[in-house]
Amino acid sequence: MENLPTSPLTPKEIEVLELAAQGLTDSEISKALNTSQLNIRDRLSSAKDKFAAKNMLQLIAMAMSKGLIEYKQPL
Repeated sequence: MENLPTSPLTPKEIEVLELAAQGLTDSEISKALNTSQLNIRDRLSSAKDKFAAKNMLQLIAMAMSKGLIEYKQPL
């Protein structure tokens, strides 16, 4: 299995990643999900590590190509 994460993304990681893909900042995501910015950064960092992505753009592209997230119009 090439380019698959070593473990699947959690539902919360997917939720945060979908919002990031819409262009929301960590601050905006934390407000939308009623959690801390640190928690948001941790979830995105964990997802990035699972995909061995070098940056957010690569992470989002990889997650979309695997069907884990879909493009949605910004909130």
